[in-house]
Amino acid sequence: MIGEKMFILLPLLLFSEVQSQTDWIAVGERNTDINFDYKSTPLQIRSNSKIGSGDLIWTRFVDSSGNGRGMSITLGSTPYYDIGYCKGDTAIPKDLLGTDDNRVWTLKEENSKLELTCNGVQIFEFDFSDPGVSENCKNRWSLGAPILKFAGTDNASDFYRRYTSGN
Repeated sequence: MIGEKMFILLPLLLFSEVQSQTDWIAVGERNTDINFDYKSTPLQIRSNSKIGSGDLIWTRFVDSSGNGRGMSITLGSTPYYDIGYCKGDTAIPKDLLGTDDNRVWTLKEENSKLELTCNGVQIFEFDFSDPGVSENCKNRWSLGAPILKFAGTDNASDFYRRYTSGN
């Protein structure tokens, strides 16, 4: 009886894994408008760039006029991130990134906080309501920005998807 249940369960688990791997979308041409409202659905980016390569992940969130903000990650010998209009180059401790070059970065904003994780490990949580945050930062990140763009200099973002708790 247990063997029969395992026989039925294993194909379901394998199918579930295939499903979660097929919802990734190749980034393709940079500076292309992608309809994506990250405020309602977190963004995941898959990359296989090595630490020390100098490769860059650079996303922009803009409105139809091109106004908005962005976030970048540079995978230099000292990796760092930048939150456009809010926080300049900030080092990322290498131990947070692990040793596997296949990384999934998740960017989400909720409750006035912007969070970035890498393979499930929190890299930062930026609170827009902190007293030291500039008005320019708050204004830029409060704009409605339903368009995602991968910058022309982004050479590390391979795939992206809308993150849901099921993937």
